[in-house]
Amino acid sequence: MAMKKSPTEIAKEYLASLRRSASGEASTTEYLEFWSDEIEYILPGLWPMAGRYSKAEHIEIVAPMMESNVEGDRVGEPDTGLYGYEFIEEGNKVCVLARSRGRDHRNLLYMNTFCLWMEFNDDGKLVRYLDEADFSSSWQAFWGVQLQ
Repeated sequence: MAMKKSPTEIAKEYLASLRRSASGEASTTEYLEFWSDEIEYILPGLWPMAGRYSKAEHIEIVAPMMESNVEGDRVGEPDTGLYGYEFIEEGNKVCVLARSRGRDHRNLLYMNTFCLWMEFNDDGKLVRYLDEADFSSSWQAFWGVQLQ
């Protein structure tokens, strides 16, 4: 059975869901509707959220950290969130180049760039998701860590 939508279309809907979740327009975990129960979610690096997670582990470990250190603006500031600007698709996979804009724990403007690698099953659900960015920047912005 083939996917009903292209990986690019699903990725765009997924990013919109993340923005709704971060802005308070939707539940903080609406985006999980795009994940299969067997997903492998990868956050590389040496920062507090780094690791390989299943969906259940994400809900238990990562989602609470995201809610308290969100890369968005819950008061609805325009243009906050994660936006894809280039989508490179092959088969059931898409690489998304994205930018984020939001506020850090000090209410200062935070911006970052991302490379999101997504793989979908035949039902259009994410089964493998690599979320890559300059996480040293995130660590500093959201946890107040000073890196030398």
